[in-house]
Amino acid sequence: MLTIEIKGIGFNNKGAELMLSAVIDHFKVVYPDVRFVVEPPVSRRQLKHFELMLKARYLRKGYNTLQFLNIFPKFILHKLSIVKSSEVNIVLDASGYGYGDPWAPGIIKNKLALEINRLKSTSIPLILLPQAFGPFEKKAVKTAFLPIYNNADLLFARDEASLKYLSDLGVTQAEVKQSPDFTNLVTPTPYLDFKPSLKSICLIPNLKMLRNTKVSKQYLQFCRETLVKTRNEGFEPFILVHEKAEDTALAKQLLNGLDEFDIPVVTPNTAKECKWVIGQSHLVISSRFHGLVNALSQGIPSFATSWSHKYQALLADYEHESYLIDLNKTADEVSRVLSLLKDSEKMTQIRNHLQTQSIKQKELTRKMWKQVEQKINQLTR
Repeated sequence: MLTIEIKGIGFNNKGAELMLSAVIDHFKVVYPDVRFVVEPPVSRRQLKHFELMLKARYLRKGYNTLQFLNIFPKFILHKLSIVKSSEVNIVLDASGYGYGDPWAPGIIKNKLALEINRLKSTSIPLILLPQAFGPFEKKAVKTAFLPIYNNADLLFARDEASLKYLSDLGVTQAEVKQSPDFTNLVTPTPYLDFKPSLKSICLIPNLKMLRNTKVSKQYLQFCRETLVKTRNEGFEPFILVHEKAEDTALAKQLLNGLDEFDIPVVTPNTAKECKWVIGQSHLVISSRFHGLVNALSQGIPSFATSWSHKYQALLADYEHESYLIDLNKTADEVSRVLSLLKDSEKMTQIRNHLQTQSIKQKELTRKMWKQVEQKINQLTR
């Protein structure tokens, strides 16, 4: 049985969960006899829902607290949905953005760098699926990432900027390619608790816009004014929570004092349900990367705010760059959103354009999967 470990995913963040779903959906078709492994923390409900196994590795202060499980026979561990590290055949890193200056060196080491020597000594293929990288101006971050960069078998950067950041690190033995985000092929699941309308306006907030930018006040002002003014114009704005742990409180902050406008907060249970809600919207304003992917890939007219180069790069993939919000011109940008909503002909043109670009992006994703399969077949003969 082929055992694939998936690193870099999560369950609070619907984008990370969507990447997990994309990997599982693809490989279940290509390799029917496959099992997927992740590291804790993962709930029993999540293990069951995604049909995952748990790897006997959980680092605390650099020590594997689950090391003792390796003394037990495999058949006992398997009954508990646990596998040993030695059973993994392939490691796929599906981090959306986990390697660069915003992240602590210790996180990079714990996730993958500390396992590099074991992976290489046992000839286990390591593939980094399309993701954003860099910058690597902090020496400790660069030092933590270099073992991964130099020992990966195949590595995909999602955009030109990420590719440049990798190139600046120097020559590597890894095969480095560029490919867009790979969640555009995921089929959404209807979220029955949400009743969309032809006037639904989806706002997807992100706490990182407050933590990682210098325009936090302008961001809050833009979001609140957009909610109020679209409501006043007869549209039906709602807030979609893409990461419950972080953004629920932000949603409440945005709605503070706006009770009279009756703006709902929608919190789907799964990433696929999130994608469906986005796909039913008339227009999307997203501060979440995969919220924006879900919108653009389904042909939904969209605006975006940004705390990282990955947003500009994504908009460029769909030839939609001019729809990045300039938060230094809050009033103008709110007016721009309203003007577009009132221009039905322009909205139709954007939908058609995005649908055409989506076809191209999905074909690039299919090409990426073929390259991954070729590399796996080459390394596991």
